[in-house]
This record gives sequence, structure tokens and C-alpha cells, in this order.
Amino acid sequence: MPWRLLIGVLVATCLCGCVTVVSPPAHPADPVSVYLADYGIHSSLVLARGTGGDVVEYSFGQWDWYALNHTEWYRLCDVMLIPTHGALGRREWKAPPTTETREPLSERMPVYSLYDLHVERAAAEALLARLDARFRSHLDTRVENDDYRLSLVRDDHLYWFGHACNAEVEDWLRELGCGVRAWSLVADFRIVQPSAPPGPAKP
Repeated sequence: MPWRLLIGVLVATCLCGCVTVVSPPAHPADPVSVYLADYGIHSSLVLARGTGGDVVEYSFGQWDWYALNHTEWYRLCDVMLIPTHGALGRREWKAPPTTETREPLSERMPVYSLYDLHVERAAAEALLARLDARFRSHLDTRVENDDYRLSLVRDDHLYWFGHACNAEVEDWLRELGCGVRAWSLVADFRIVQPSAPPGPAKP
């Protein structure tokens, strides 16, 4: 089977593949919300920047395709099959100035679904610090993509079929203590919330 046909079959299989099941950590002692953003095929992670309501969205993609808009159809097989530099994308979402004008984040972001996950605050702050440092380390490659409204830098993590955008986001979720089961090339998630903590033992 020609390799381009083979990769097409593999991509089609993953597009119709299993749902990715995400289980937030059970009963974090100091919980904070992080948001898993589902754009249909693509996903991203949204983390709080301090306590004022500002958040920052991080995402991952292939450098030429995602950052430079080289999205011609004939590039798709090479993008998926050959490991190349990834792109780390960032977008800041500022909180509205007053509570009276504050819309839910889900209404401000052009997403299909926005999942609110409660994780340990220290883990979320540590992940945000690591992603900020990773972004700053390649500021000399920074580009602004108006189509996605993202700032992007060239990333050391390689992008290919086995580690596409959603796989990177799933790695970030694991860093936050979430369980992640199954894998799909598209953003197809099911959130399984932890059960309520047990009540006091009966005498």
C-alpha cells in the first residue's frame, strides 16, 4: 500500500476513533478551575493568571501549518507522518473590568465545548510557569497569527501523527493530576467527574 494512502487510512481511523476520557483528580485540597477547550478537531488548555480573573490559553500544533498558515492539502500527509518542529501557541483572555459586564468565558471563546476541571492549585500554577518558560525560551521565533488570534513560538517538542495537538494537551492534563484514557486525533472528550467524598461513618 503506498505510504500516502496508508497515512490517509490511519488518519481516517483516528478521526473516527475512541473518545478520550478525562478524569479530574478526586477532591483536591486547594482546588482551582482549569478549562479544556474543544474546537472540534483542535483543543487547548486555559489556566488562571493570578486571582483577578485573567486567564491564558496554551495550545500546540505543527510549526509550518499552525504558525505560518502553510495549510495546502498536499502538505497534510507530510505534516502527519514526518516528525517536525511544533509550535506553542498562547493567547491572553483579560477579565472584563466589572462583574456587571463579565460574560462567561465560554461565551467569549469561539469553542464547541469548554470543560471546567477542578485541579490542585499548586499543580496548575506549576504547569503555567513551565509553559510560560517554554514560550519565553523561543521568543526570537515569535509570530502573530491573526487567523487564530495567537502568538506562537517554535517549540522543541516534535509534532507528528503520534504526538499531535491533542496528545500534547493530554500530557498537560496528566501533569495536573487528571487521568486520561484512550486517544484520538480529534478533540473528542468525555469528562468523568470524581464521585462525592464519603460521608462520616455511622456509629
